[in-house]
Amino acid sequence: MSKKTLSDLMGKNFDFEMPKLAPLPTVERQTFDTSHLDEAMEEIALEKEEKEKKEQEYRESVISTLQGIEKNTALLAEMTLLLQKNNEKQDDMFELMVEILAIMKSSNQEEAESKYTEVMKKITTFTDNASTVQSLVNMAQTVFNAYQSMPF
Repeated sequence: MSKKTLSDLMGKNFDFEMPKLAPLPTVERQTFDTSHLDEAMEEIALEKEEKEKKEQEYRESVISTLQGIEKNTALLAEMTLLLQKNNEKQDDMFELMVEILAIMKSSNQEEAESKYTEVMKKITTFTDNASTVQSLVNMAQTVFNAYQSMPF
């Protein structure tokens, strides 16, 4: 069996023309204004930055609060120890501690400074051992510093 070509099958004079196709329409490429995308991306970045800043401030605030609690706890433990050690002067020491804590009730900075100065004078006239005097000075400074760091 011999191989036959399309020409053999259709006849020797087979002329095949490809049909003419209509030209494809040209499509204009649309250009998009992406400036609003840039603005949106910038806004998202700023919002993210602000959120991270607020989270960092919150973490710092929590740490500061916990440190304050730790200091207050230490202050209370120190007060208790001083009162237990000084039975003979317990009433005088208790009154002095109340005055130290009263610094926190000050209505303004001037009043707080005045109370702090008065307390420090009383501590220096307090006749007891050096460690007790030093503990009272530390308490007064801690309370005064805490007052100063309070937001007004």
